Amino acid sequence: MGGPGSSRWDGHERRTLVDECRVLSTAMFAAGGWRALSGVRVWGEGDPPAARVSWELLQFGGRLAVALTYHLGNEQISDIVPLELAPTAPHRRKRFYFRCPDCGRRVAKLYRPIIWWAPPVRRMFRCRHCHRLGYQSQLGISAGVRLVLASLARRQGE
Repeated sequence: MGGPGSSRWDGHERRTLVDECRVLSTAMFAAGGWRALSGVRVWGEGDPPAARVSWELLQFGGRLAVALTYHLGNEQISDIVPLELAPTAPHRRKRFYFRCPDCGRRVAKLYRPIIWWAPPVRRMFRCRHCHRLGYQSQLGISAGVRLVLASLARRQGE
């Protein structure tokens, strides 16, 4: 058990993780003040930065939306993401959520994988379901747990 070729990964690729993505969060917009009608989010330091997205609040089809503009290499990408004001569960306070443009889910975060060779649909900010993103914890046993198990196995073998 556990020998070469025994894993289910033979011929499969690991899912992209949420940690490997650029993230836009409604909390980020709220922290800057929703009254600010536009802004810029920059990832990485340097000139030019690793990534940059500018946003602007606008009315779209009678509803509030965020217009996003960002660059991927020489390509400029523009996108409109609907917003929704909804109550939170415990305190019934109102907060903003994104509506994923692809699947329509109400989400607090939108992701864009960092991989540059992504097909066009993966170059857009979408929910984690549309990008089929996973979490580190879904990959199985962490490296620290593996070390502890290996140490226990050595002790039992002595």
